Amino acid sequence: VPDAQIVGDLQAAIDFLARDPAVAGGPIGVVGYCWGGACAFLASAHCRGLAAAASWYGELRTEVLNALHPEHPIDAVLARRCPVVALFAELDPYATLSQVEELRARHAKQPGGSSLEIVVYPGLDHGFAHRGRAHFDAPAHDDGWKRIRALFDRELAGGRGGAGA
Repeated sequence: VPDAQIVGDLQAAIDFLARDPAVAGGPIGVVGYCWGGACAFLASAHCRGLAAAASWYGELRTEVLNALHPEHPIDAVLARRCPVVALFAELDPYATLSQVEELRARHAKQPGGSSLEIVVYPGLDHGFAHRGRAHFDAPAHDDGWKRIRALFDRELAGGRGGAGA
């Protein structure tokens, strides 16, 4: 799926929700797992009206940069326009520890305007938050959701808009 389509689809969803009376014009957040986590990184940089984003073990590097995938998700999250929580597993082969450390180092040099919380769960592998999978880890799952709820309580509660609004 081309990155432009991902961003366009997410923007359409954000725009739809913004007009939905049930949302009442309140702030909107996004949560993604794995590839969806990478999509959350793209949304954090490119979507308007997004107040917060959370990624569970989202890939940080695309296999090949080309017209369909013109940037790595790591570059998108560093250019974020809303606060982000990024949750990773130490043993993940898709978002490797060296890539997460690169994200930390680049963020430290250029922190950006919106907060970025980077968490690595030691000894865990990809899919640790997916109940029923071999790598599921209940304490890490619960801690991750606690962090996401804190972000969403801070950025979405009370109808406040995010930096991307």
